[in-house]
Amino acid sequence: MNDKTDTADELEAMLNSELEGAVLIGDEGDRKNYYPAIVGIDWINGRVVYDRDKLVQCFVKSSEMSYEDADEWVSYNVERSIPYWGPKAPIIMQPVEDSI
Repeated sequence: MNDKTDTADELEAMLNSELEGAVLIGDEGDRKNYYPAIVGIDWINGRVVYDRDKLVQCFVKSSEMSYEDADEWVSYNVERSIPYWGPKAPIIMQPVEDSI
């Protein structure tokens, strides 16, 4: 195994053991593709925090979309659906320095 696989496996084990019910982006077959975009955990509410730009980059890499198409995909198919995922839905954050 390589370090990336080990890290993904460790992250998955931690998420499964300590964040029961947390909703992750992707289905069982591809959610590891989006682990590099996880930048934090909301321990109080049991939610996973993703960096939006890193998430878009993960979609570019895993689906061979252009950056613009992946950005639109995340906006339309991920961000718009989060309110329907329940109280353990992921948080998509945009770093403040990128917004100023």
